Amino acid sequence: MGIIYRKKKITLNYKEEKPEVYKIAKIVMPKVSYDELLKDVAHAEGVNDTAALAVVRGLLNRMEVFLGLGHSVSLGEFGTFSPNLRVCVTQTIDDANANTIKKKHIRFIPGARLRDVIKNMSVNEADGLSVKE
Repeated sequence: MGIIYRKKKITLNYKEEKPEVYKIAKIVMPKVSYDELLKDVAHAEGVNDTAALAVVRGLLNRMEVFLGLGHSVSLGEFGTFSPNLRVCVTQTIDDANANTIKKKHIRFIPGARLRDVIKNMSVNEADGLSVKE
């Protein structure tokens, strides 16, 4: 099915003449829960729910260990998870230290398989949901 969008009228309040313009907005689909995903994986691969849960828990536990040690973790065509920092710039080299870290986060870089999913995904207008006033 791909991405579904609707047309939406917006007012550009930051402009003096406040023009009304149109844009498309993605319709948010329901989230697939962790449990639903595990059951679907188990069914698709012909294993029981307990086995699928054990493998996924093991994968997440090991990723946590390696990311915690500062390593990037590659999941092949799925993508790569890397520990990363968001930092403040400083005027001198002496001022650049751990205190300039604004945020620690995990960066995800999709692999070829996920990039292909997005590249080949269809985008369709939702019927009957156009132009909300």
